[in-house]
Amino acid sequence: MEKLDHDIERSARKVFKLFFGSRLYLKKKGDIITDDLVGVDMRMSYHGDKIISFFMERRMLESLKEYMGAASGERGEIDYDFMGEMANIIAGNALTGCDETTCIHPPERAKAVNKNHFANKRVFSSRLGRFCISIGEAAIQ
Repeated sequence: MEKLDHDIERSARKVFKLFFGSRLYLKKKGDIITDDLVGVDMRMSYHGDKIISFFMERRMLESLKEYMGAASGERGEIDYDFMGEMANIIAGNALTGCDETTCIHPPERAKAVNKNHFANKRVFSSRLGRFCISIGEAAIQ
């Protein structure tokens, strides 16, 4: 799991620098994101079933959409589509070169934000806002 954490963090930093010209800084463990959040969950098979969650403050999401030329103020499905594409890029970049057994499922809207989402989290800040990635074992259904 430590290698996956490291690869996801490195990928997120690269994506934000290349696409948005912004650096991500890892925040201290005590930092909690409590603002208005938009999030997606992505199931993956990587040495077992995992769920990776991506959460972003709405103000950061609005800044990124504006940077990419999306009309400001549009909310709803476009927010989750944007987050889903970012999740695909970050996870895909991190898992490049992994064996054939690795599988990424399409991102879905995060059901609800609760403390379990942030059990194994990495909170980043940038000039655009805050962003969180959480990786955990998937519950067997």
